[in-house]
Amino acid sequence: MTVTDIWDEDQRRGPHDPSRGSPAVDAMSIRRTTTIDTSWPDGPTGDLVVAARGRDLRGGTSPKVLGEHGFVMRLDALTRSITTVEPELPPELAEVRKATVTTGFRSLVGRSFAVGGPLDVGRHGLLHCLLDEIVMPSFIAGYAHMRAAPPTDDSPSTRARFQGRVDLCAGYTADGTIGTWVQEFGHSPIPVGPPAPALVNEPDDGGWHDRPPTPPHSMRRSRRVDLVLGDGGAAEIDAMFRDEHIGEDGAHDVLHEYSVSGRFDLGQGTITSIEAQPRVLPWQECPAAAASAQFVVGVPVTDLRRRVLEGMQGPSTCTHLNDELRFLSDIGWLAEVIQGDR
Repeated sequence: MTVTDIWDEDQRRGPHDPSRGSPAVDAMSIRRTTTIDTSWPDGPTGDLVVAARGRDLRGGTSPKVLGEHGFVMRLDALTRSITTVEPELPPELAEVRKATVTTGFRSLVGRSFAVGGPLDVGRHGLLHCLLDEIVMPSFIAGYAHMRAAPPTDDSPSTRARFQGRVDLCAGYTADGTIGTWVQEFGHSPIPVGPPAPALVNEPDDGGWHDRPPTPPHSMRRSRRVDLVLGDGGAAEIDAMFRDEHIGEDGAHDVLHEYSVSGRFDLGQGTITSIEAQPRVLPWQECPAAAASAQFVVGVPVTDLRRRVLEGMQGPSTCTHLNDELRFLSDIGWLAEVIQGDR
């Protein structure tokens, strides 16, 4: 049995229940969808190419595209420094353009779009959302290499790297699946998720933005959030995210997936209830982090990115769920857009 196919039978894997399709766009809703594609056109030692796309769509009898944005960024494979961006970022983001997409990048982006900052007017827009989003997809982009050539050698550097991440999240506990595997074999286990059902309904109902095909040995992170206006100054939240791996044969399989539902109080500007459902996760320890989503209840959504980044850390949390919760930070602005169009 190989390092990869052990997860077909091993009970240490997490849930394997990916969603199928997407709900129809409600007449009283607004939908934001984004994708972050990462690929290595020049091989594992060449630049990492990050293609980011997003769209805001207002529902109704005649759905209306409110905004679209996208860019293609190349990162140095070793340092993750930005080498090129097309189209170029606005001049107000000169510091972002010179940054590395690692620790501290999202804080830098946040300062640029903060109230009173150089791009205050665009702080709820898709450019802010996409720049804030690219850190984790860039981090996990190397999974495609690991799937293509799974590690087999005992590596002291791997053991040291794992020790540096102990208690980073629910999956990185010292006595969890990754930790015991690294201690026994000297390299990380390689999870293999289930085949990826389509998120775009067939025939395509226009519920997602354009998503060009991705090349073999690449990754795609997809996000969707629907905000549906209800009665009494409340709105329903229906959100999800998925990480997909694209193999040598072009087949897609799911590495991570969560769905999130909740209620948003338009007057208070806070989430009043929330539930996170793990659908696909690599390790048996990971689903325990779903309870940590309660952290955002009562937090002003305008401060959600910062509060989650600073407050949701440690083995009770999940870095991927944290990013999904940060993605909800613009729902107050999205609600204002729906109300203004009523």
